[in-house]
Amino acid sequence: MDYIKFLNVMFFICIFAAVFGCGENRGLVTVRGTVSCGGQALPGGGSVSFTPAGGQTLDKIRRGTAKFGTDGKFAASTWEQGDGLLPGKYTVRIECWEAAPSFNGSAGVSLIDRKFSGPEAMSGIPVLEVVLGQPQKNLVFEVTLADEKTIEAERKSHQSIEAKAPKQMGQ
Repeated sequence: MDYIKFLNVMFFICIFAAVFGCGENRGLVTVRGTVSCGGQALPGGGSVSFTPAGGQTLDKIRRGTAKFGTDGKFAASTWEQGDGLLPGKYTVRIECWEAAPSFNGSAGVSLIDRKFSGPEAMSGIPVLEVVLGQPQKNLVFEVTLADEKTIEAERKSHQSIEAKAPKQMGQ
């Protein structure tokens, strides 16, 4: 008798898996590419943020992120590493830091022009549209390096602010 109950349970599990699927892709679209600086390697690793654009609500679309190394290669993630983005339009923001902004008030030291990461990011990179069933595997986001004068000024500001900041225990 227990054997028949077991078979019934297994039958319903198989039917459920066939109808609803075993692995859930949540309607994600593969988004991969490269952040490039004139076709050259970047001075450091960084991140790409994909933020819903044009008043899209977060119940229909979620923010995505990706990390890249000096080779610039990235794979966008929504829930898990490299799983892709939901269909929709995204503003793109790229960051590549020598020293990231801090809670002490430092704006950080950006290795790329801030037009790609600041509030005016959209002047540097267009809105990305992700369409269901159309994976994007060869995106290229072209950035420019921050000029040396700007980097040096940001370093001095960052060091000054960090020097004045109260030290945390254990440092």
